[in-house]
Amino acid sequence: MTAELRSACEEAHFALVGYVNEFFEEFAYMAGSEEQCRIVLAKNAGTEEVAIRLAGIRFLSITNSAALSDGSSIVDEISISYLPSTGKNWPTGAEHMIRQFSELPSLVWLRITGLVELNVISSMLNISR
Repeated sequence: MTAELRSACEEAHFALVGYVNEFFEEFAYMAGSEEQCRIVLAKNAGTEEVAIRLAGIRFLSITNSAALSDGSSIVDEISISYLPSTGKNWPTGAEHMIRQFSELPSLVWLRITGLVELNVISSMLNISR
C-alpha cells in the first residue's frame, strides 16, 4: 500500500500541475464510516476536468468555500505530498495538522491555494480525467 500511495502521489502531481491558474470548480465532502471528499478542477472553459477523490480523511480544512459558488476561484498553487507512516521527511506544516502515532498509515497531503484554500490529509487518493 505504501508504494502504491507514493506512486499515486507522483502520478497526481503530473496530472494536477496543468491546473495551476485554472478553475477550482467543485468541492464535495461526504461524512460516514469512511470520510471522503471530491474536488473537481477545470480548464479550457470547462472542457477539460480532473476529479480528485480522497478517502480515509485524517484532516480537512477549507477557507472561503463560498467563492466556489460563482465559478471564479482560480488555483494559484497546487501540491501533493506523500507522508510516510514513520513521520520522517514530512513537508513543513504537516506535523501541525495531524498527530503522529505508531499505527498511523502512510498518507497523502493535497494543498490547493488561491481564493479558496484547501488542505486535505488522507490515506487514499484517486485521480480521474
